Amino acid sequence: MNELKKDSYKKDKEGFIKYPENWNQKVAFELAKLEGIELTMDHWKIINLIRKFYFKFGIFPKMRDLDEFLYKMYGNRLSSRKLYQLFPKNPIFQASKIAGLPKPTVCI
Repeated sequence: MNELKKDSYKKDKEGFIKYPENWNQKVAFELAKLEGIELTMDHWKIINLIRKFYFKFGIFPKMRDLDEFLYKMYGNRLSSRKLYQLFPKNPIFQASKIAGLPKPTVCI
């Protein structure tokens, strides 16, 4: 994969991109790489779900909400343990960062 120009997705000091409209899958892969995460289909389920939730409601899902929406959309539940395996630092924060969204203000 070619390195993306850092100007194409300027980040704040915590690594969240400043202009979500510049987000795309290539940016997501690059941000994930910086987080030490190799994206899988399970990662994309979470990323897409958080983006959909955020753009529909204007807020971030809580862990319980995330689990319920995953079940409704994909028919399976991901335990908190599995979410932390996918996004070890913090599922909502890391997934939001990779999804090109602002820093969440929700508690776990």
